[in-house]
Amino acid sequence: MARVASAAAVLLAMAGCDVSIHEGKASVGVMSAEATDEWTHHYPLPADGLVEIVNFDGPVDIMNGGPGTVDVHAIATAKTMTDAGAKDILSKGQIQEIAEPARVHIETMPPRGIRGSYVVRYEVRVPPESRTDVSTTSGSLKATGLAGKLKATAISGRIDLENIWGTIDCIVANGSMTVRLDRVASQVRLEVTNGGLTIAIPSAAKANLTARVVNGTLTVTGLTAGEPSGRRIKSLEALLNGGGPEISANVNNGRLSIQGQ
Repeated sequence: MARVASAAAVLLAMAGCDVSIHEGKASVGVMSAEATDEWTHHYPLPADGLVEIVNFDGPVDIMNGGPGTVDVHAIATAKTMTDAGAKDILSKGQIQEIAEPARVHIETMPPRGIRGSYVVRYEVRVPPESRTDVSTTSGSLKATGLAGKLKATAISGRIDLENIWGTIDCIVANGSMTVRLDRVASQVRLEVTNGGLTIAIPSAAKANLTARVVNGTLTVTGLTAGEPSGRRIKSLEALLNGGGPEISANVNNGRLSIQGQ
């Protein structure tokens, strides 16, 4: 136990540090210097247009905006041991923008071979009926109040969804996902590998629920859905309030919690 506590203390002490190893010896430098850049851009988009966000190492927040326009606010932050070094890292990172009549694509192009960190935070407002496709690595996605289709993939991060009315298709690898549905109006497909998935469904919602867990736990509370079956592989199929749009939830190596609200 003492060894575990000692290792944890070292990891905490090294957070926010630049660590280099030479001939088996580690040296640590505090990343106290920081440089930032931010901008807000607006793009026209029709009601059924597509918004694509690709980010590495940073959060993405997406919410419902006004019709006909995509608003993107980006904050890029570079950290290292010196002010000059932070500015250099910031200058090497890029945000790629592609604006087409029915598609807006925003992608972080992180600098390579740096000794420090480069993080971009996005705050995005999309038209109510637009389609949204988000990919994140070592970051998070939070989406609120979207009426159009949402497709998302997160690697080593988390996804939080709330009050999404349109079709949902989301996958997380090595992380977690929390989904709170105010109503079930379209198909919902959720998958987590190595992590946890929590779904909150209105108790009066009509849906076809399918749930499956391989190597983990499956719990259902607050819904008339029966009991999961199986031991190593746990599964559940239920018609909630007579059935409706499909809700499919799958977890490989982790925990699945389905809650009525």
